[in-house]
Amino acid sequence: MAADMQRKRSSECSDGMLAPSDGQSVERAESPTPGMAQGMEPDGYKVVFVRRTPLVLVAVARTRQSAQELAQELLYIYYQILSLLTGTQLSHIFQQKQNYDLRRLLSGSERITDNLLQLMARDPSFLMGAARCLPLAAAVRDVVSASLQQARARSLVFSILLARNQLVALVRRKDQFLHPIDLHLLFNLISSSSSFREGEAWTPVCLPKFNAAGFFHVHISYLEPDTDLCLLLVSTDREDFFAVSDCRRRFQERLRKRGAHLALREALRTPYYSVAQVGIPDLRHFLYKSKSSGLFTSPEMEAPYTSEEEQERLLGLYQYLHSRAHNASRPLKTIYYTGPNENLLAWVTGAFELYMCYSPLGTKASAVSAIHKLMRWIRKEEDRLFILTPLTY
Repeated sequence: MAADMQRKRSSECSDGMLAPSDGQSVERAESPTPGMAQGMEPDGYKVVFVRRTPLVLVAVARTRQSAQELAQELLYIYYQILSLLTGTQLSHIFQQKQNYDLRRLLSGSERITDNLLQLMARDPSFLMGAARCLPLAAAVRDVVSASLQQARARSLVFSILLARNQLVALVRRKDQFLHPIDLHLLFNLISSSSSFREGEAWTPVCLPKFNAAGFFHVHISYLEPDTDLCLLLVSTDREDFFAVSDCRRRFQERLRKRGAHLALREALRTPYYSVAQVGIPDLRHFLYKSKSSGLFTSPEMEAPYTSEEEQERLLGLYQYLHSRAHNASRPLKTIYYTGPNENLLAWVTGAFELYMCYSPLGTKASAVSAIHKLMRWIRKEEDRLFILTPLTY
């Protein structure tokens, strides 16, 4: 069943690339059903229930995350299920048999769900409700986007180039927008299996935030076996494989003719930038989200956050600040946190969100001063860190 192409037009994001998804509004819209138990803490564990008929999802965790954020992670699991089955099929199954064991239909997809759980535990994209771009010279990204735009088929809705769960370029059909949750589900699909490197795949995928009732068909291929550049061409026509495959061929030809292919390979050698480039001595790490574009940026995690344990600990601190900033009953615009190992500052406005981590020896005054320096650096580098002029078919 082809997805309804007119369902998700959004007047709120006419200038952006992804559908808007600031954390606070998402949590209100996607909060657990009223009356369901949530936020209980037996023996220090948080227990959260979310009902999405016909399913009830449960999370048990010892974490700094709020009940709302745990509910959001449960919703990712729910949307992952929909991406494999569609909401229509799921409802039909339980209408026919209320005690149906859903594991029968989901058998074989465990690695996809497991991979999603692992990504949510270590990738701040899910916390920020946004996608991260591969740092890339604006001129190169423009060539890539224009090449995607020109290599199109009538059935295409989205053309997406990814690299290691980072967005390189995205071209969309006019008036159609891709929600960050749907993009994260596509990231998860690609990263959960190495089989996509073996050739061209043509697979049905439901994008539940776009339309939970039907499938798209997605052409998935790596541009070369030894690179991390993965091309996703999202089509409404399941019979259009050969036409969409030809789009891939034409896209690669244009990249080579314009010299962008080598520039992309060079960018993949340094897929992250160092926080030292910002030029703020005490700054250790940061997360910055542009709400209008649905994109965020952050540097590579460096010392003292080189171990997996330390990286998870830092993400836990970001989760704590995020939950305080987006508390449904008392949201905060600015938060200053001091700890034994680092100090953090959060600043949330209508245009952006910023979470900074810096040395515990720093003062609040130096942190405020660092904000202005960091914002100037981001503005100077924004055409390399973000997609400023998204193209449409």
